[in-house]
Amino acid sequence: LIQYLQQDLPKLVRFAPNMQLLTISIKCLCTLVQSVGSTARNAKHMHQVLTVCFNHETQRLTDPEFKAKPRSLVIAGLFCRFSTFSLPVGDKDTPAIPENKVQWLYDVCLNKFVRHQMAAYRRAGYACLGSLFVRKPTLVLKEASKKALAAGLAETESEEIRAVALKALADFVEEDVSDTQATSLRNSVMQNYLERILACTFCKSEETATAALKLVATIHERGQVHPQLCIPDLVAVQQRGRVCAAVGYTVLKAISEKYPDYYSPEVFVQGVLKAYPLKGNGPVNTEVFSRSYELRLPNTKFVQRTIKHVMEKMRQAHQGDREEMMESVEAKKFLLAVVAALPYPNGDQAQALITQAGEAGIMMGTAAMTMLKTDLAQSGYKEGEEGAEKPPAAEISESTLKLMEEAARAHLLLELRKLLSNVYAGKTAFPVDIGVPYLADNLLACETVHECYTTLKNSLRQASDAPAPGTQVTGKKRGRPAKHVEKSIEEEDAEME
Repeated sequence: LIQYLQQDLPKLVRFAPNMQLLTISIKCLCTLVQSVGSTARNAKHMHQVLTVCFNHETQRLTDPEFKAKPRSLVIAGLFCRFSTFSLPVGDKDTPAIPENKVQWLYDVCLNKFVRHQMAAYRRAGYACLGSLFVRKPTLVLKEASKKALAAGLAETESEEIRAVALKALADFVEEDVSDTQATSLRNSVMQNYLERILACTFCKSEETATAALKLVATIHERGQVHPQLCIPDLVAVQQRGRVCAAVGYTVLKAISEKYPDYYSPEVFVQGVLKAYPLKGNGPVNTEVFSRSYELRLPNTKFVQRTIKHVMEKMRQAHQGDREEMMESVEAKKFLLAVVAALPYPNGDQAQALITQAGEAGIMMGTAAMTMLKTDLAQSGYKEGEEGAEKPPAAEISESTLKLMEEAARAHLLLELRKLLSNVYAGKTAFPVDIGVPYLADNLLACETVHECYTTLKNSLRQASDAPAPGTQVTGKKRGRPAKHVEKSIEEEDAEME
């Protein structure tokens, strides 16, 4: 059997059709050499079998005529990874593959493959680096290695290469180690690359994102980084496909069970906002966000703090050009859609959201509408005057744009109040499933200031005409803010007339 194996395994290494079979065959060959060669009688022969296989691949790397160099590099790296033992050749123990050859392969990998223009060469380079890091962990601390990994995980690199670079780090961190120094080394490396790893969870490719999430899961299981650093991204990936969302939820659940205080309302809201770029043209995945939120229920304080933090985010203005402001408002609209669909355990908590959304929307909206009216008056536009020219979008000033942005945020809150008031009216069983809520359009998309002003004015009028907050769910009378706004709108109508 041994004779057949030592003849056939080298052939399998050369002709293995995929990476999985290639890795298994090399590992099997190295195990055979170590086991059979452990006796002095067989050591020299088995060492020769391994050396012939390894040298065959390294010689191909220096052959200018040989075209399949990437495959030979990967094979040579795997031999280094699984040949960490020594054999009793002669009167001394001889390393299966000496360290000088490992160093030579490392230099070739960095200089001729990782920086190569062709993706196949770079892919092989990072795969080989992963094997070499397992063989000799201190290589990962070299400056050349840090630059190579940073380039491989950069957003400018192709997602295919980023996936291989993630695999290199995964091979390194997943290797079982027993001594404290090796564990400390891996912890330090993962802390340095955590930000880049998390960035890969936002790749377009589900495969690359899943690889990054699985690496995050391994990092968490081994306690190599602070859990709170990962939570926002684990929440954000709930907007991705089913596999990514499931991996993220599993890690999030483990963190929530072990460190519940780290899963705070602030990081949940931060995660939802980070998820907005993943939405694209698809729907909001309210169901999976709700599932993640339920990990902290029925914690009443958690719900209250979530609502409070959402209102704080809605009050924050965004600085930038019109396009940036549009994106900021759309992100807040995405946040409100998720918050509206959360599984509130009782009517009091749902009513708290309705009340605070109404109060904040009325306050912000009244101030924005007053200032927009002033801008319209200065431009010469008078409501009700036929033929009055409406300022085009191109002439909107920077100060007016800021008012429109505030009006857009207020309009979303008022529409949220109206939506939830209708949904929760008369409800006695909780939580209430409302699916994917529809919210208002972004007022920054209005072509004129007049259009923005009119839409906001109508929203405020509807808010003042609607039943006071509290009457539809809990029966509490809290209508003073709406009454005040109703009076201010009537006064403005009289002035403009």
